[in-house]
Amino acid sequence: MDYTKFDKGVIMVPKSKQICDIYLTSFVGGDHGCLQGLNLFTTAGFIDGQKVYRGYLRVNLQRLHAVSAVTCLRQSNFVSFSVPIEYRDNENIPQEKARAVADDFLRDSDEQLVHNAATELCPPVFWAFRIGKRVLDPDVEERAGSKHIYIDRIDGRIWSYQEVLEYNYDYNNLL
Repeated sequence: MDYTKFDKGVIMVPKSKQICDIYLTSFVGGDHGCLQGLNLFTTAGFIDGQKVYRGYLRVNLQRLHAVSAVTCLRQSNFVSFSVPIEYRDNENIPQEKARAVADDFLRDSDEQLVHNAATELCPPVFWAFRIGKRVLDPDVEERAGSKHIYIDRIDGRIWSYQEVLEYNYDYNNLL
């Protein structure tokens, strides 16, 4: 059975039983068909057709229903993420702390953070920072391929690339 780990310890939750919320990166009307369809499946919360939503919807959905919703929203060109409710309901570390974790991790390597801020459209489960090779000559700009380091928003651990791929696929139907 496939399990999900969360929150400064291990909470073993079968992915098939995972409860998620939907996170919207832009405003979406509550009358949108993708959102109205959620009222059939939510175990907590309700989508009001008269409201406009952004951020967490504050609904509790089984993971597969949340995946269907974000897939529908993306087909309508709305960027959204299915997010385990642990990330909504627990305090998230600030971006500055995540940046410090990333800086510390990269300190003895030949890589460094490229920008001060995290990537704008990353899901609310991790902070994503772009990294590149250290350049000794300040007049030379690094142009190699883009890589990222991912810092968990609850416990500050570094996500492996495999974990990022699995989250994107299992929770958001993204390859």
